[in-house]
Formats: sequence, structure tokens, C-alpha cells
Amino acid sequence: MKNYKLIVTDMDGTVLGGDHKLTEENMRALKEAEKRGVKVIFATGRFHDSAKAMMIEFI
Repeated sequence: MKNYKLIVTDMDGTVLGGDHKLTEENMRALKEAEKRGVKVIFATGRFHDSAKAMMIEFI
């Protein structure tokens, strides 16, 4: 495995499922990346409060 330091991902249609929640599979993968020291950043065109509300389960 490569030594990644950062993951930047879109939210809608990427890590969020059809219900606009972080999918269990993506949650596990991103948490595992964090455990390995990889920083995870969410990129979106949403307003801050809207993005934060969607990602609160990850934070």
C-alpha cells in the first residue's frame, strides 16, 4: 500500500448514499485511513452548516 497522507473527497454522489448519509462501507474505509494517519477532508459546494450536518456522524 502506498503511503497516502491525505484523502479529499466530494460528498454528494461519492461518500454519501441515496439517503444523504455516509455509507457504512465508506465510513469504515475513511476511519481506517485515519487510523493509519491519513487526513480526511470533505470537499463540497454546500454551505458549511449543511455539510457539517451531513458529516456529523464522521466527525
